[in-house]
Amino acid sequence: MADSGSSASQVLAQYRRWKEDGEALRARAQSFLVERFSALIQEAQQVQHDLWEDFGQSVKFPVNPKFARKGKGRSPARKAVAAPRNSPSARPAPAPVSVPVKSGASAGAAPVTSRRTAPTASLRAPKKPGSETVDLEKKRRQLRKQIEKAEARLAQVAALGDAVKMQNAEDRLYELNDDLRLLDQSE
Repeated sequence: MADSGSSASQVLAQYRRWKEDGEALRARAQSFLVERFSALIQEAQQVQHDLWEDFGQSVKFPVNPKFARKGKGRSPARKAVAAPRNSPSARPAPAPVSVPVKSGASAGAAPVTSRRTAPTASLRAPKKPGSETVDLEKKRRQLRKQIEKAEARLAQVAALGDAVKMQNAEDRLYELNDDLRLLDQSE
């Protein structure tokens, strides 16, 4: 029995030494990689500067290089951030306004009122007459530009042959055409 106790303590002692050596090796490797990364960034910055000085060409560093994401199955889960609550002193509450709300109980009953807040649009200055047509024309022009872009995107995706992207592009084009049709009908 005494033999098994001493061999277990030896194994545990060896394991602890191995773990300490592994931690030291890990720290050295991490330090080496950080230094190498810094050297590569400095060299890339020098090349970028030379390109600009000698040739007037601007080259930007990639924001999310694909090779950095290659080995991961999926991105790490993000923690949900609670929306900041406005303190009562920061924003005053809108004044309540009584708005009649019809009750479905009987036709002859007096209207029941409830406390609702006034919409913010009513607090704005009234629009000038004729500005609605200008707004409609502006929206119509914007929609037509978006439709042109969506058609170009659809043609581009169709050339690639990606079925999912093609379906998404078709859906987007359909939505934009539908919005334009509804805008034309609203006149």
